[in-house]
Amino acid sequence: VRPAEAAAALLRGKAEGKAEGKAEAVIAVLQARGIALDDAHRTRILACNTLDTLDRWLVRAVTAPSAAALFDDGA
Repeated sequence: VRPAEAAAALLRGKAEGKAEGKAEAVIAVLQARGIALDDAHRTRILACNTLDTLDRWLVRAVTAPSAAALFDDGA
């Protein structure tokens, strides 16, 4: 394995770990607030690997009245 490939793999692993941690935080906040999560919502949160999206969802999780509101981008 070349050093560049190893470095790229390490960075991917770190990004995946950050995304997983943020997704779990979103779920934890919703659960702590008593917001029900169905399997589709849980799967969508855990499948997301975009840190900006997860950050936005984490902020929304603090005040969202429902799990569906978490994903509402006003479209």
